Amino acid sequence: MKRGFLREKAIFQISILIIAMVYFAYAIKPVSAEEVCCEKTISGDYCVYADDSNCDPTQQYAAVTCEQTSFCQLGCCFDLDEGQCYKSVSEASCLATEDAEFYSDEDCSSAASCDLGCCQIGTQCNLVTEQYCALQTAKYPELDMIYYEEIDREYECVDKCRAEDLGCCLNIDESCQYEARKSCEAGGGDFYEEEYCSDVIFCGCAEHHSKTCYDDDVYWVDSCGNTEEIAEDCDYASGTLCKELGGELTCGSVDCESTYDDEKNVHDSGIGGRRDNGESWCIYESPTGDGLDWPGSRHYRHMCVNGKEIIESCRDMREEICAQAENNGMTESQCLDNDIYDTALTSQVSTVPKGSMFWEGGEGVCEAGDTDCPVVWMKKNIASDWKCKGNCECEEAEHLKETAEICKSIGDCGADFNVMGKFTHDGFSLTSSGKKGPPSTLTDDQIKDWKEYGVYGEMTSLYQKILDYIEDILEQGGESEEDIEKALADTQTKGMYAALAGAAIAYAVVALELVTSTSLIVAGFCWPCLAVVAIILILTMTGDSKTYNVMTSCNPWVAPDGGDDCDKCLDQDKVDELDFYDSCTEYKCKSLGKNCEFISENAGTGRVACFDSNPNDVNSPQIVPWEEALTEGFSIETLEEGYEIVPEVPYYTKIEFGIKTPDELSQCKISTSHTASYDEMVSYFGDSYYQREHNTTVNPQAGGQIYDYYVRCKDGSGNANAAEYVIRFTTEDEPDFTAPVIEATNIDDYAYIASGLEEVALGIYVNEPANCRWSYSDGPYNDMENDFKCESTPGDALGYDAYFCASLLNVTEGENKYFFRCEDESENLNKNQQSYEYHLIGTGDLAIVAQSPEGLILDTISPQLYVMTSEGAEAGKATCYYTDDLTRGVELWPEFFETDGIEHTQQLQSLAQGEHNYYVRCEDKAMNEANTTITFTIDKDLIPPVVEYVYMDSVVLHIILDEIGTCQYSNATFEYGEESIMSGAGSDHHTLSTDASSYYINCEDIYENHWNKPIIVYI
Repeated sequence: MKRGFLREKAIFQISILIIAMVYFAYAIKPVSAEEVCCEKTISGDYCVYADDSNCDPTQQYAAVTCEQTSFCQLGCCFDLDEGQCYKSVSEASCLATEDAEFYSDEDCSSAASCDLGCCQIGTQCNLVTEQYCALQTAKYPELDMIYYEEIDREYECVDKCRAEDLGCCLNIDESCQYEARKSCEAGGGDFYEEEYCSDVIFCGCAEHHSKTCYDDDVYWVDSCGNTEEIAEDCDYASGTLCKELGGELTCGSVDCESTYDDEKNVHDSGIGGRRDNGESWCIYESPTGDGLDWPGSRHYRHMCVNGKEIIESCRDMREEICAQAENNGMTESQCLDNDIYDTALTSQVSTVPKGSMFWEGGEGVCEAGDTDCPVVWMKKNIASDWKCKGNCECEEAEHLKETAEICKSIGDCGADFNVMGKFTHDGFSLTSSGKKGPPSTLTDDQIKDWKEYGVYGEMTSLYQKILDYIEDILEQGGESEEDIEKALADTQTKGMYAALAGAAIAYAVVALELVTSTSLIVAGFCWPCLAVVAIILILTMTGDSKTYNVMTSCNPWVAPDGGDDCDKCLDQDKVDELDFYDSCTEYKCKSLGKNCEFISENAGTGRVACFDSNPNDVNSPQIVPWEEALTEGFSIETLEEGYEIVPEVPYYTKIEFGIKTPDELSQCKISTSHTASYDEMVSYFGDSYYQREHNTTVNPQAGGQIYDYYVRCKDGSGNANAAEYVIRFTTEDEPDFTAPVIEATNIDDYAYIASGLEEVALGIYVNEPANCRWSYSDGPYNDMENDFKCESTPGDALGYDAYFCASLLNVTEGENKYFFRCEDESENLNKNQQSYEYHLIGTGDLAIVAQSPEGLILDTISPQLYVMTSEGAEAGKATCYYTDDLTRGVELWPEFFETDGIEHTQQLQSLAQGEHNYYVRCEDKAMNEANTTITFTIDKDLIPPVVEYVYMDSVVLHIILDEIGTCQYSNATFEYGEESIMSGAGSDHHTLSTDASSYYINCEDIYENHWNKPIIVYI
């Protein structure tokens, strides 16, 4: 009973408590709310007139309208994070935004930060604040900020970039060109914005006529040669760009699917096969290393660059060698200085001897390979037989081979093969006064290994050793080129010395230490003579002894007889496959045969540069007429010693004629007077090249006159014509009724003129003596205001007689138009009835508007230089050059690999750590110049990635790193590289679907830095 009562009492008390709570809640509520101005409401709104219960209790409020409060005063708010200005914003609302500034005037007129100017980003122009411009430009690291604060009107700003708009330009000569508005309007053309010329009916250009490569993509080209829309969108980042495949332009791989196949090069199985973009490898014309390189041979560096195989010739005569190594899974090579005789070297690295001008005697280098080995023979008594007791090996056949190798390893000396694999031994000989003596001629077996193609000795790993050694120096604390140079100079490591030559690494090779005639050390092989003490002891005995000398003579290598192989100097396979002509040099030519002669003028061209001079050839070139070269309207009549051109030639009219030497290459000269020999003649017939066809143009200066031209030719053997070959024509004899002809100008029509140049000295060439004038407007000769100063005697600047006239023309920016007319000096004073119209385009300054890289670089040691040019001639189109050494003359600065546009790139290779300065000079068609310095610092990332966030999303584990990397996971501890990879490899966000309570995780960045041990993540 008592327990039931207590339960009922408790229920009653709880009910009373609940009723009381409800009653008091209503009892304490105000009867009515007060309306106030809240600086901030609970919902986050600012300056709202509302019930005071809605105000944020941490902010101000007042029982007045918001217009009457100080904290809700309206004004101008400048948001620094956005670079934007907002009018009529409350102070509270403005200052609630982080990094905002408040100004009391509502229209922002007093806020300088809110002033608008013209911001150019790429080809887009907008009227914005300077801060907004900076923020937007920062999104594009390759661009510099361009801000025109003086432009404060939107239409002016838009027009600033509209000048760069592309479209079809209908020129005043009715030709059509797809170009920028600015260029079109400068030339007075009609501009059709965003229209291709095939869309403009007045142009008559057919669309999609052909294709071209532009900016790595495939574009259509109309029948007028103008680029149209993209045909195929290649993606360099994904490994494709525009290239020719099967005769068709299409998107192809940036890699080289196949490469030049050279079966002689067995050192690299990849030769002839596929190569990745950026790979480089070595090609040799002979065996290399261990002194095996052949006379005339050269090293070449092949590269795969953007899907195209390119060849770099290492310096001729093996002044550079090519060395290669595997680096990050790709083959990498360099042409390295070959300082065999100029550097302190060890005997543990094999030689690649420099070449020499062996055909001129070898400059005494080979004499160091002469040897004299005294062989001692003895007999105990009269009855005894003679026996060899000292240096006996010098009379063995092996001695001949070893001394021959000593000789050839010095350079182009002794017995050896040439680049065609033909062997001669005239440069090496052995004589002996010995009792027995070795054989005097090398056998095929002895020289067999000299002919085996391949890379030998330390050359096989030379480049890799250099890379490894430098890496060791850097890991030991070296930071600069000076540190590396000092360490390489002071420390002998891995059997080599090395030195830093500028930014390139020189390499070490063995220098043969040739001592005395009886002590020769080479490649670790020592030839000791019998000790003098031992000889004396033997001689004191009751026997007899004799000493015989085995001597070798090391002389310059001698090329094979004849000249049958001279035409093989140019590697025709490389010409056909890679369009590569730089393979025939005098050094290689002379190695092919005694009769091979080199034509330096033809080097590096498709013309024959190496020919068989044939010393038995005593015949001079046979000269015959070249009828196809004769100016149309004339013909040839054969003379006993030449030919005559008919009919008569009008004077002051240029005429072209020529000859052939069909039986052989020749160099020809021409004269207007008799000479005794070829050498006395001064002027070449056309040019100085040795070829089979020669032509020239003349401009006869008098009427009724016979013109005789005397010709002689010389062949490659030096045989020249003794008798002169004559070419004759006669000029018409009648009064001059023809007006002068302006043949050419010394500055091209529509040429671009450099910025700031207000006057240009222009020259014109006239076909006869004349007086000439010019004007800004067309009109008769006598009305023209300005005179040319004309020479009274002709010159041959055009390759024939013409008269030069000069004057100063005024130039302003944009198109300048001029009109020229001339009057001759004949009795009739013939004047031009039509003007010669001429144009010059004045330009502004060329500017470099973007450049990279800059600052700290961690992701590569082979960055790409990049600059963008603007303004100047042709809307920024320019050629750019670079150097990292300001002591070099500008004429030695190399061009950017990709240039002659507005964007210019140059890939750098394997730079050392530390700061680098590259100096850039760009020049446009008007000779405007822009300069800049690109400064960056290369460092290596040695720090593993850092975890920024770890969180679970349902059953998926998320790990966010501070850099790109790859994460592995396991259910137990592990060494990185042994376990499964989380999703998101190659990014900073990695995920894992979980089914266990914990995981061991280790992450590695792209530089192979990972944690010492895994972290444990509990789910």
